Amino acid sequence: LKRLCPPSSRHMLGLSCSAAHGVAAHRSAYLAPVRRSHLPALGQGSRAVAGSSPHFPRGNLADASTVSAGHLSRGTAATLAAVACCSSRQRRGTATAPRPTYVEMPMKVEEAPLLGRVGFLAPDPATASTAVVDCGSGSTRVTCFIEDPRGADGAIQRQRLPWRGEALASVIHDKVRSEQLVDELLRQVPHGRVLVGATAGVRLGVGKGEVSELELASFETLLRDRLGDRASFTLLSGEEEARSEWFALLHELRVRTGLSLPKPEDCAGMVSGGGMSCQLVLRQGGGLRAVSFENGVLAPGDLVEQAERGLLSAGELLGSLNARSAAVAEALRGVPRQQEGTFVLVEWVAFFVAGSRSERDLAMGLGYDRVLSRAALLEAIDRHLDELRPTDPRAPVARRVAVAFVYATVIRTIIQELFGDGACFHCLAGVSWTIGHYLRRRQVTSAF
Repeated sequence: LKRLCPPSSRHMLGLSCSAAHGVAAHRSAYLAPVRRSHLPALGQGSRAVAGSSPHFPRGNLADASTVSAGHLSRGTAATLAAVACCSSRQRRGTATAPRPTYVEMPMKVEEAPLLGRVGFLAPDPATASTAVVDCGSGSTRVTCFIEDPRGADGAIQRQRLPWRGEALASVIHDKVRSEQLVDELLRQVPHGRVLVGATAGVRLGVGKGEVSELELASFETLLRDRLGDRASFTLLSGEEEARSEWFALLHELRVRTGLSLPKPEDCAGMVSGGGMSCQLVLRQGGGLRAVSFENGVLAPGDLVEQAERGLLSAGELLGSLNARSAAVAEALRGVPRQQEGTFVLVEWVAFFVAGSRSERDLAMGLGYDRVLSRAALLEAIDRHLDELRPTDPRAPVARRVAVAFVYATVIRTIIQELFGDGACFHCLAGVSWTIGHYLRRRQVTSAF
């Protein structure tokens, strides 16, 4: 592009060398115009955002300074305080089972931000290109957001990179592997703002004492050493993860067309889940309740890992499912029952129910563009498990079979425990906390 366009026309076309590099890095079909006058602003927006965390309501958690060594971001330190508080209760014996965590969100559904409705952002490199890094329980993935300043109300495009890195929870104890992960991240995202977020894999490791505050601070320092001020790190609480997924869902319900999906104001709630935790958001009166609890599907040493090592028989797997169902039911104790209305399944929960079966995943394959009643969903889960049920109880179980049985048990227990006969469910692909996290950070940035 630099060769094709003479200097006099580059300004008119809105092209720059930096923009061209951004296209190559993100493999985006759209070239965001970036002018040289905006280049000195690189990093300013990231610094402003990194210190402005709307993660937790004031007064509900300990102040970050009481748990931070001076290196952790406010959101990460607050999450550590909450996890430490919960862990101390369990050590004292006052908590006998995994308990859900709640946060009241006194906002109306239509008040959640929509891309393009939260203020126009100047097209400088710090805001025109943003990568949100999902440090999940099974891997590390990157989603790139490219804003279109010329589009209606500052529309964006997003793309998930094909790269898949190691899970942060598995490398954070190893300095060399942590450096390799960050270096590869730098190669994947050489330009623009980078928002790195860790979810249940690291969060539960902190709660069990397997991941220390010092290790988190060291990783955050490493991230800033390699990527500079354009990068920030946040350890999301369960409530934060649920809230970000909810914002993402509301956005998708507004912008998607041609599907039998509810309008945002008609959506009664959300059921989400990954490899280590499940999140729920339920509308209650004029506000929302967010619930997060550990599902343990990919927990170290648990059933799936045992199956992967060839150490789990079919009889052992089937005999453990009742205990897993009882643990989920206990975790949901205190959440209102008999929920009615239209709900949306997202993340791995949606994929397991609606996605197609593959060599890697034994999904149910019910399809995305349909409405499922409570009875139909429960019947489909039972039928799916009957088809997968091993005939020889002594035979070793494959990893994907163990995943299917454990995850189906978790989903079935949630549906049975919380929802009434009048509830119906949609499955929606492409919704993740990364979208909501970007939405909320974008809203904060637009205020500066």
